[in-house]
Amino acid sequence: MDRKSVVGLGVMHDDGIYKMWYAGKDDKEQAIGYAESKDGVLWEKHKNNPVMRPRGHDKWDSGDFVGAPYILKKDGVYQMWYASLSYSDDKSVRETGYAVSKDGIHWDRYEKNPVLRRGKSGEWDSKESARNFVMLDEGFYKMWYKGSDGIVDAIGYATSKDGINWGKYKNNPVLAP
Repeated sequence: MDRKSVVGLGVMHDDGIYKMWYAGKDDKEQAIGYAESKDGVLWEKHKNNPVMRPRGHDKWDSGDFVGAPYILKKDGVYQMWYASLSYSDDKSVRETGYAVSKDGIHWDRYEKNPVLRRGKSGEWDSKESARNFVMLDEGFYKMWYKGSDGIVDAIGYATSKDGINWGKYKNNPVLAP
């Protein structure tokens, strides 16, 4: 699953172990893999890799790409926000999906993905709203994400009460070139 590259990772220290979810690419697709480490330096890839693959052509994440995983653990449940390609009429676009897991290996995708959609045509994030960083702050989720109109890339901000329903900041982007 990762013969060509390993990129776009999320790491946490959980139950005395470093846990890493990463994007691995081969000739066919980019998928999400999982590895563990006792010291954060020497990593062992999980035997069931990849732990998440792109889905068939009738689903939102129908491209040949899932990646940029970001993981939080809340109340014993792992939450993942990830980027996926979704083909529109003109070009491929990246949006943010959501999945949950009890063990960090077997993931259940949210049925109504994507949870963070790209902007409308002409907006600063009309081609991409993905590759994010999420934090939980006093019960609210905060997300910083890459947005792109296909020419300029910038960073946007969104908030959520549940990690699924996101409200984009009205003055996005919050950091631009």
